[in-house]
Amino acid sequence: MLRGLNGCAFVMTMAVASQAEEFRANDLLVSVSGFSQIVTRTRLATTPEAAVGANPIVAIQPGPLAFGPEGDLYAIVGDSVRAFDRSGNVTLDLGVGVTGLSGLAFGAGGELFVVSSTHASITRIRSMAGQSSVEDSFAVPGDSLRGLAMGPQGTLFVGARGRIIELSTVGIVLRETALPDPEDLPGALTFGRGGHLYVGMRVAHTWDGGVFGNRIYEYADGLHVQTLGDNTQLDQVSAIAIGPDDAIYVTSWQSQRLHAFDPSTLEEVWTMGLPPGAFPTGLAIAPQRLEGKLVGSFTTATTPAAKLAERVIVSVTPGSHTVMIEFPDLAKSNQGFDDRFGQEALVFHGYDARGGALAPKKRTYGGIELGDVDAGTATMSAQAAGKLDAVGAFRIKSIIGTIGRHGEAGGWHATLKAAKRLN
Repeated sequence: MLRGLNGCAFVMTMAVASQAEEFRANDLLVSVSGFSQIVTRTRLATTPEAAVGANPIVAIQPGPLAFGPEGDLYAIVGDSVRAFDRSGNVTLDLGVGVTGLSGLAFGAGGELFVVSSTHASITRIRSMAGQSSVEDSFAVPGDSLRGLAMGPQGTLFVGARGRIIELSTVGIVLRETALPDPEDLPGALTFGRGGHLYVGMRVAHTWDGGVFGNRIYEYADGLHVQTLGDNTQLDQVSAIAIGPDDAIYVTSWQSQRLHAFDPSTLEEVWTMGLPPGAFPTGLAIAPQRLEGKLVGSFTTATTPAAKLAERVIVSVTPGSHTVMIEFPDLAKSNQGFDDRFGQEALVFHGYDARGGALAPKKRTYGGIELGDVDAGTATMSAQAAGKLDAVGAFRIKSIIGTIGRHGEAGGWHATLKAAKRLN
């Protein structure tokens, strides 16, 4: 039985508003192209009838969505990347320099990767000291690229005609996973519980000549596990997101619908239509955010250890088990120990380890080591305490763990304590 998201709201009002209602933890956001605006705040309870309305964030032809370490919502808008704060105000409008943008994902150092289908390339956008700029790009050996996701081990996954390509963050192809037919076209992909990859298909071919847009393939370590979507109204999957109760939410471009799948049975439990002309292009769930502190020390080969006491903002993205740590003041307190630690965020794409009696109260994130060619190596192990609410969504109350960072010139180790809820 699917239990819906707590505190989520779906916007059914399509009138343009000057300012959007603030989105909160676990809000489901849907971008639509037909109305040239982003539809925000989807409240999902046990049925779609529980939807309530709020004002939309306005953009020109918005596409795929992703939340950044600072809590802003990032969207592909035409040939640029635009970010919105929690009230819908634009905080970034950056031209990428290429056309045909079709997916975005955040890397271990807080950098943003954007894929271009037209140019068969991925561009890295770096944020330092509050300023964002295009840093570099690399070619991807595939065509009809669509969808981009960061895997649990810090590698990029992108959909291409007939296959899924795994690359390092500098463009080295690590593995290619063949789809059932060489003409299959993925529409979106994301990672869910256990590190499994879900690939939503725009076009899926079958052995007997059938052509479908209602397929979602599930992969574990490159192996096909099962297929979702039979006997549903899915038609050209455009986005996938995983909820805090591990439910799988999917948007369908051609049929203009939002779908919910049970995380245990993987069967569709409900679907709801969008307003006429609202073609969905992206889907994202707002992270749970907490304010806390890192307490530890800096070390270098030539300098004695210096204390580290750093205020941090910790964001946990539901379902994907992504933990983002923002350092609002690190540039000030770093004190020159290593300029490479002047970055503003670390992003960990880990697993959610839980089971038995611990399931209702605790979740463990981490055990993940992320290597980055520019910023060294980061490690994290953390446990989130919380509870399942009335509709089954896990609500975090606090996070405690350890985190470290090592680069060429030095590094730091610290204890993470994050407890003050921000949303």
